Amino acid sequence: MGRAGARAYRLLRQRWPQAQNVTIICGPGNNGGDGYIIAALAAAAGLTVNLIGLGDPDTAEAQKAKALAQDAGLTATPYAPGLGIAIDAKTRVDLVVDALLGIGFHGELRLPYGTLIGEMNNCDAPCLSVDIPSGLEANTGAAKGPVIRASATITFIAPKLGLFTGQGPAVTGEVFFDDLDVATACERETYEGVRLGSPWVQNHLPCRNATFHKGRAGHALIIGAGPGMPGAAALAGKAALRMGAGRVTVACHPDNVGSITAYSPELMARGISEARELYELLGRVDVTVIGPGLGLSEWAQMCLSSVMERKMPKIFDADALNLLAQSPQRVPGAIVTPHPAEAARLLGCDTVQVEMDRPGAGKLIAERFGAVCVLKGAGTLVCDRGAPLLLCDRGNPGMATAGMGDVLSGVIGALHAQGLDARVAAGAGTWLHSAAGDLAAARGGAIGLMAGDLMGHLRLLRNAPEKADGIPDPSF
Repeated sequence: MGRAGARAYRLLRQRWPQAQNVTIICGPGNNGGDGYIIAALAAAAGLTVNLIGLGDPDTAEAQKAKALAQDAGLTATPYAPGLGIAIDAKTRVDLVVDALLGIGFHGELRLPYGTLIGEMNNCDAPCLSVDIPSGLEANTGAAKGPVIRASATITFIAPKLGLFTGQGPAVTGEVFFDDLDVATACERETYEGVRLGSPWVQNHLPCRNATFHKGRAGHALIIGAGPGMPGAAALAGKAALRMGAGRVTVACHPDNVGSITAYSPELMARGISEARELYELLGRVDVTVIGPGLGLSEWAQMCLSSVMERKMPKIFDADALNLLAQSPQRVPGAIVTPHPAEAARLLGCDTVQVEMDRPGAGKLIAERFGAVCVLKGAGTLVCDRGAPLLLCDRGNPGMATAGMGDVLSGVIGALHAQGLDARVAAGAGTWLHSAAGDLAAARGGAIGLMAGDLMGHLRLLRNAPEKADGIPDPSF
């Protein structure tokens, strides 16, 4: 606790060096104990500290921390609604420190926590959250009531999944991590998974030697482009090529062959009218991606039935997921890529329930369908039975636009075709896709980003994932 408080105080001084008047709000648990340590250090350094306590410390460690604050000449003012968090009526608060609720918080907020969080959010001052913004669940990123909107969060020992998925990305501000020099000795109860980054991706991407040929890069089949919907499958196919697939064929409704080849002549387009034609084609490819622009027609159902009959690597996306939700069946070894609404259909619940526990929803889909689940959204999760979660915290709000999911399915399909197993292809593809979106947004802004804008960046990152490191945050 002493180290946590000291590291948080050091960040406070580094991030807000001009802050002189600081309000520190402490809860009754160990998170509050961290706040009392910060308060003691701030007072000793000559800062003006307004210390507010919500309840007496309920652990021995927190009690000792409060005693240190008292030794520094501070008295914690008990919080009461309407009291306010300013030092006095004439003094401007330069910074608020949120040490109210920590990683043990789950569920609904009791009074007066919600009222206090509202006052903190309404204060015209930046906020530093200690370990996690109060009101946010550490393991899920859910916020079932008011939650602190932090300017920055410093988290300790292990990164918390909730900081990077669900509501977390919207409320944490900039996240700083400090293992307090004890991480290897502690059980990481709050975070069981891998936070994806360029080193992980680079380590798993297949290399090529001088004698490499396209036959060794895999043949990916994109099944989709139902009547009047050629764009999604064309985007998926081009993304697969940019991600290094040796050959890409698009199996589409006959009406769309010309549109797809006109969009990208490197794609091979095959018009499919009956199951026999598709079944023959399935025997000549390495990986199938089904769903982009597929539709829900009898033609689409015929395509899905043909794929279900064939044992081969598969990725189910978009309308293929909606058809699968209508007639649920296991798809062992496949990859499914639902957004929250599609995940809700697969689970027979609503989107709110999915977002309240994204890790749980992803794991349940993986278990129920026997597949690797890529649960898209803020903080995309890759869930596989018996394996640690993969977390992708790249991407930006501009990627919430038509065609982005189709590009992702093509990226994952290409990597799967090049020999990566389902979980690794899903993880690497998700990160490369999100990082490409960040590079594209950094060039011209997030608003107005189109799925096709990612294509050149996908090629760059397939060759050099580290090119995505260090780019500015493109979020609005």
